[in-house]
Amino acid sequence: MLLSLLFLACQDSKTIGGDDTGEPADTDTDTDTDPDSDTDMDTDTDPWQEVDWTGYVGERTFKGETWGYSCEESSDDAGVELTEGSEYEQLTTLCPLCSHFYENEPAEESVCDGYLPLGTTYRALLVTDAGVAAYFYTEDEGTLEESGTDSATGFDGATLEFDYEISVYGIPVAVNGYMQFGG
Repeated sequence: MLLSLLFLACQDSKTIGGDDTGEPADTDTDTDTDPDSDTDMDTDTDPWQEVDWTGYVGERTFKGETWGYSCEESSDDAGVELTEGSEYEQLTTLCPLCSHFYENEPAEESVCDGYLPLGTTYRALLVTDAGVAAYFYTEDEGTLEESGTDSATGFDGATLEFDYEISVYGIPVAVNGYMQFGG
């Protein structure tokens, strides 16, 4: 009889809530990819999953100087995600790996005493597990052209911070700003 009890004690026993292998149920609340452990060995769920990508508000600051003239001035921005239309088609051709495309409207018509005209511009975002890259486009006679890129943006899941450089009449102008999503 003692041998029978030892045999029963050494057999796999099922745990209520466990799977068919006798392993206890995983109690983590995120989406683990490590099924053999109750210990979370990977990062939590995709941080970009909760982002409302449909639009943003933001700001850009332009800074440049030439021949003794210097300017640093900002403008508010607002963007709406594009999902169709000729601009959308051009953007998907220019950035086929990008996942989000925007039409950007600045609050100001120009900055720096009118020397830097602002108008409708376009943006594309490449969202990966490693981060977000931002591409900036201007329109010239119906054709979109890349004006800047930031492949090392800062993104915390709600606010994307960027900086890049453009050329205005041959003068380098630093542009930095942010896009606040969900609003």
